[in-house]
Formats: sequence, C-alpha cells, structure tokens
Amino acid sequence: MNIFISLVLMMTLSCFQVSNASIDIDSAKELSHLIVNEFSNDLKVKDLIIEVEFKDDLSLPSAYANWKVKKKVGLIKISNKLLKLNSLDRKSFASIICHEIGHFLGGTPYVRVKKGTGIFSFANNYPNMSAEGQADFFSTSVCLPRIVKFLTKESLPTIDLCHPDDSTCNLSLNSIIQVLEVYKEILNTVDIDTSPIDIFNLTTYPTAVMIDKPGEYPSMPCRAKTLIEGYYLSRGDNSPRPDCWYHED
Repeated sequence: MNIFISLVLMMTLSCFQVSNASIDIDSAKELSHLIVNEFSNDLKVKDLIIEVEFKDDLSLPSAYANWKVKKKVGLIKISNKLLKLNSLDRKSFASIICHEIGHFLGGTPYVRVKKGTGIFSFANNYPNMSAEGQADFFSTSVCLPRIVKFLTKESLPTIDLCHPDDSTCNLSLNSIIQVLEVYKEILNTVDIDTSPIDIFNLTTYPTAVMIDKPGEYPSMPCRAKTLIEGYYLSRGDNSPRPDCWYHED
C-alpha cells in the first residue's frame, strides 16, 4: 500500500531522528502491568492469566512468551538486557509487550508444532499461541490503540501521513518506527545484517507458505508492513494481513 511505502521511505532516508531515550526497570514493570491490566476482561473471557517476569539469565536482549505447563497462564519473559538497548524507549517497550500479549490473544493462525516439542508444545493444556506475524498484527491493530493512553505524548518527529492535530496517529506511527529500530538492534547483537537496503527491500518477501513455526519470524520488511497494515486496520482501513507471511490454508 502507498502508506507503507511512504513510511518506509521516511525511515530509510532518515527524515527524522529515532529516540535514544531509555526506560528503567521500574518504569518497565509499571508499564507492562498497565498494559496487561488493560486486557483483563479479554483474559477473563478466555479464562487466562498473563504474568510478566524480568530475567537476568536470558541470553539475548529480547522478550519471549510461552505457556506455563498444564496451566492457562501465559508467561512473558523480559530480558534485562533488553532494557539496556540504545533504541529502547517507553513506546517501543510498550509495542514489544503488545506483541507478546498477541501470542496469547491474537487468535489464528496459531503456531504449528507436534506434541511434546518446543516451548509451544501441545503437551500444554492450552496450546493455541498466535504465530509471530499474527502477534505483530495484533500488536498494532488491537493493542496499540488501547494502550496509547499510557504513553507520554512527548515531542516527537512529525509524520506527514498524520493530520497535524492527530497526536495519537503521530505517536502510534513513531512507536512502530521505534520498535523496528529495537528489532534491528537485537538482530545486530547476533550479527545479522540490518542495513536499510536489506530490511526494506520489498522484493525479498517470502510468498509461498505460511510462516507459523515456533520462533519463525517474518523478514524485517515483512514485519514493518504487518505493523503498519495492522495500525491502519485499527483506523478503519481495509488492511489485510500481508501475504509475505500469511496465506489461507
């Protein structure tokens, strides 16, 4: 869509400065609690609980979601290394929490694994965990519009795609841009090339199969498109899940 291409061009041409503000662990705990609590009624309907833990012993600066075995308790693990990333700020941390909640509330398509394998094991009593692309789509189509009220409307780069008086649009799209910067920095920690020409090359999209295996992520440009499409769906546009990861069975 033209909106996606326009936003990608803004990002690749560095038309703005991404945030270098950090978020401390106390603020991160408070914000994660606010976001999870926002979905308390949704969780109650599904008879679910979500817990958030901050961990020192996770190898990568990232966040993970899995079910507690034989319980309807979703566990989100946050590496304390994540909070030390230069690109992480309050709005991008909120976006990450939204993504992790999306694994539990995002719906189909679910991760497909065989019984007894991996953290998404069907040995759990409640196996349905949304695939990575669906968690991304949920994060901006459902979660971000509901939790944007918890994000400080600080002075942010103006995005021309938003009406000058629409601070929520500007904050939301800046949140998407910032969380993509975080994902780039995470990939850089494992020596994956994240130069803009690779990340935003639309010709690299996989198109043949559903991306729905445990820990299987769409490409960075695909994730960018998914996040943006999800946001515009929340605004009333007919924005589909991108076929760079989603395919009808």
